[in-house]
This record gives sequence, structure tokens and C-alpha cells, in this order.
Amino acid sequence: MALSQSNPNLDTITAIITPTGPGAVAIVRVSGEQAIPALQTLTQKPLPPARYVANRSVYTAAGEPIDDACVVVFRGPASFTGEDVVEWHIHASPVVIQTLRAELYGLGIREAKPGEFTKRAFLNGKLDLTQAEGIAALIEAESNWAHQSALNHVQGSLHQWITRIRTDLLRLLEVVDGHLDFPDEIPPLDPVETLATLQHLRTALQDVVQTQDHGEHIQRSIRCLIVGQPNVGKSSLFNALLGHNRAIVTRIPGTTRDYITATTQLGGYQFEWTDSAGIRQTRNQIEAAGIRKIKPLMAAADILVWVQDQSKPTTQADTQLMQTLKRTQKPVWRLLNKSDLKTRRIRLSGFPDSWPVLPLSTRTPDGLDALKHHIAQTFQPPKQAELALLCNARQRACLTQLLACLTQLHTTVTQGMDMDLLAFDLKAAIHHCSEMTGEAITETVLDGIFSRFCVGK
Repeated sequence: MALSQSNPNLDTITAIITPTGPGAVAIVRVSGEQAIPALQTLTQKPLPPARYVANRSVYTAAGEPIDDACVVVFRGPASFTGEDVVEWHIHASPVVIQTLRAELYGLGIREAKPGEFTKRAFLNGKLDLTQAEGIAALIEAESNWAHQSALNHVQGSLHQWITRIRTDLLRLLEVVDGHLDFPDEIPPLDPVETLATLQHLRTALQDVVQTQDHGEHIQRSIRCLIVGQPNVGKSSLFNALLGHNRAIVTRIPGTTRDYITATTQLGGYQFEWTDSAGIRQTRNQIEAAGIRKIKPLMAAADILVWVQDQSKPTTQADTQLMQTLKRTQKPVWRLLNKSDLKTRRIRLSGFPDSWPVLPLSTRTPDGLDALKHHIAQTFQPPKQAELALLCNARQRACLTQLLACLTQLHTTVTQGMDMDLLAFDLKAAIHHCSEMTGEAITETVLDGIFSRFCVGK
């Protein structure tokens, strides 16, 4: 028998919140006013105390056994979503999972949409929008610094920072509105003090906006493209960086026909290494197709790693490749491979001074260690304050609009303190602060934000 449904906008939802596939344990979460009645129906026993793990046999509505499970009850509002929540810890058998979910559906509980649990937590005041987005970033974090940045957001650092700015602006607006309503009783803002406050806020905001470029390397992988002539050691370098043989290495030129990508962690950052086809003139259509892919890879790369075989003489192809790399205006590292050999036959000039030159032998760890050390020196650890205030694209747009409003406020104050204009500009700035935290945002935008979350979160 299906459980009765209340407001359709507040119906009870469920999802598996652990990875799918065979395993020891799977967790099925149910949130909403029918979560606890469903637990009673399917376990046929009294409720366990809130927040205590209890063992329960689970049955179908017809009384057939499904599994022995551990269940936890979280009474709203003291739960993640702010609603009544039940978590079912069951054996991760596909049969057990699907049978339990089918029974929940039969009780009128529907499958949760992507991010719907977190959206309900936001709507119920359990967290603000920057914290909610921090949860998504925490799940997707692929490097140590990305993890730290997302965790700071979940813990409220970005919310607290923007709230302080909003509070300062609200204080100014209170005086402006008070003066407009009671001009004889409340004096206008002092222009000197107001300009000092606005300049302090603008400086703080500009500092944060300037750190966002650095944050891009933290929130995604640093893309490193390995280029060079055939048989200079690109694939050997690629394998050495990974610590295992991922690319095929032979003495036959043109072994790498298509690019291969893999990631490593170094210095708290994630690096995405791409081993590309050797650049040369060839009649082999497959190899030529791989070479044609290098140009867009260069455009997307953050760093170009040019591997040269120092035991071979320089060719016209080397000169052409150097000119191509110059035109990209990307950072380039020159690695002179086979440095363990005494022969050095490279004769090529005209390199920019900004291109580091490192000897390398993939047969010994010395050159590889030097390369990793150079990378670590290039990408310094971020400051804790930078990690706390790194923003996603939506948040950066709010910051940019807020900074424009503060600039306009500064102009309004210096041009005569028109109180009506000042009130308008202050309200616009406060609105952008509220957009960032989610206090002023449309349902359509919210749906777009949470639709990017994974199902079960």
C-alpha cells in the first residue's frame, strides 16, 4: 500500500549515495516526511533512537525478506537536508539494492534528481549556496589544493567573507535610507569616511579577483603537452613520469600514432601529461592524423615540454618546431634527453631566455628528479587565504559585478553624494553579494546549479 503524499513540491526522495557495482556495503538515503513511515513499513519494528545505528531485517511490503541491514534515523531539522532522513546500509548486491529501491518506489517515494539532497539542505537553511557548491567541488577535487579549497568553502570561509562585505554595505544603506526618510533627524554619510570604507572594500575585492587566475590551476589539472621529433624519448619520459609503462616504447619511429593522456600528483597540484605523436613529414595516414591533432593540443596546453635527443644533430624540422612553439606564446621547457651519453650534437640557437633547459636521462632518476623539482618551483603552494576564496565561474561573475558596483559607488560619492543614486548603487552591490550566497537567486538558476551535482548528493 502506497504511503500518502503531501505537498508534491516536498515529496519524499531516495537515491543510492555510494558508488554502484558489487561491494561490501551500499547506502540508500531517503529524505522527506515519508522516510520514517517507510522504515517502519519495511522493517516491521519500532524506530531506533535518532542518530544510532540499529540492525534491522528488511522485508518487502508482502513480508518477504530482502536483507539484514543497518539503519540510521536523522530527525529533521537535525539532518543534512533539514528533513527527516533515513539511511539504509545494505549489502551491495545489485539484487538487494534494486529490490529495496523498488519497495521504496512502491511506497510513493521517488528517485532524487541530481543534487536534490543538497538543494533541499540549501532551501531549508542548512547551508548557503557557496557551501553547497563547495560540496560539489569537494566531490570533484582531483588535487590536494583543490580539496583544501573546496573544504574551506564547505566550512563557510567564502560565505563569511562575502557576508562581511554585505554587512558593511548594509550599514551604509541604513544611513542613506534613514537620511532620505528623516533628513532633519539623521545626517547624511560623511564623504571622507564613506570613501575610506569603499576603498577598503574595493582593495579587498580586487585582491581576491586577482587570485582567481592562480585558482584555475588548482581547480583543474595543469595540462602539459610533450612534443618533439620521433624517437627522441617522449614516450619514455611519459612512462617515467607515471612510474609505469603506459605508452609503447620501441626503436621504430612513429610508434605513437595518437596522443595518450594520464595524470600525476606533484606539489599538491594535478598534472595532466599528454604524449603526442612525433612531429615529422610522413606518408602514413594514421601517423599523419596523429600529428594533425598536435596543434589543438598546443592551444589547450598550459606548458609545452619539448624533448630533444642530444646525441642527434639538429635538423630543419627542429628549427621549424622551435618557431611553432614560439608562436604559441606558451611556457616551454626544453629537455635534452639521453644526457647519460657523452655525445652532444645539438646545435640550435635563437631560443627565448625564458625557456628552461634541463638535461634528462629516463634511464636514471637524476634528470627526472630535476624536472619535478623545477615544476615544484614553478607552481608554488598557494596561500591559505587564496584557497579559502577561490571561486567557480558563477561566483567570479558575482565578484566582477560587485567590483563594478563599488567603482560606481566611489564615483557617486566623489561627484556630490546624491543620496538617491547612492541608495540605488548600494542596493545593487548588496544584491550581488546576496546572489553569491544564494539569498537572491532565481529558481531557474538554482536548478541549473544543482543539476550539475551527482545523483545521491
